[in-house]
Amino acid sequence: VLALYLLVPGFREKPGLEPWWKFATFIVNFNIDYTLNQAFSHAWSLCVEEHFYLLFPLLAWWMLRKPSLAKVVAACVGVVLAGIALRSAIWLHDAALDPPRNWFIEDIYYPTWCRLDGLLAGVVLATLKTFRPRWWARAAPGANVAVLLGLATLGLAFWLFRERTGLLGNSIGWPVLSAGLALLVFAGAQRGGWIGRWRVPGAGWVAAISYSLYLTHKAVFHLVDVAFAGTLAGRGLVAFAIYAVASLVGAALLHYSVERPFLRLRERALAARPSPELPAPAI
Repeated sequence: VLALYLLVPGFREKPGLEPWWKFATFIVNFNIDYTLNQAFSHAWSLCVEEHFYLLFPLLAWWMLRKPSLAKVVAACVGVVLAGIALRSAIWLHDAALDPPRNWFIEDIYYPTWCRLDGLLAGVVLATLKTFRPRWWARAAPGANVAVLLGLATLGLAFWLFRERTGLLGNSIGWPVLSAGLALLVFAGAQRGGWIGRWRVPGAGWVAAISYSLYLTHKAVFHLVDVAFAGTLAGRGLVAFAIYAVASLVGAALLHYSVERPFLRLRERALAARPSPELPAPAI
């Protein structure tokens, strides 16, 4: 996809593109010139994910050297409070100076250090399920309560974000939003709850192509606009359906032509590796 953005300018949803090496090294979310270079800017979230994959194992290793509930709770509270303080300080600083650039996107919305709340929510769920399975099992019957609490928390988050770029939402709104989504994910993981028992036809397939969909959706929107020469403006559901179908087709093409073959190649490479010999159990 990056090669398409670099070699086929007509593929870009916007004309300006950051240098290729920022994408290749996953740092495009740190110092992007968003005013001039918006093409493929949604790669910012891929950068956040990559930083998580690189740094979280070190944190997990350190936490597991002398594991304790107090240490985990302190780390979680610290991440939340530090995020609130950091985003608040950046917002107040930039709002006072009002630099001639899109400082909200560049300094708050994209950087990894402002985006740890959502990652933390997922880590907390995984930690509870893995290291406190009894707590998880005890909480499972409350899945429907978690749905209601999650929806209420999301409602609060939407109220906090009523001004999308305002201080209130971007200081405390992100951890509130993450908590609401975490409650819904927990509820969805319980088969006996209202949403855990649902089966949505096609959801598994959409999940399988979701990475390819994320990579290509903006470029596909642009190609649809070019193909229809702006005639979709104001067409409501018709326009939505065309954009949706085109996005799914583009994602499927990438998934089946690139992603799936390389996943199979990885599986063959892993299968060819010798299995490590496990030590004999102590008697």
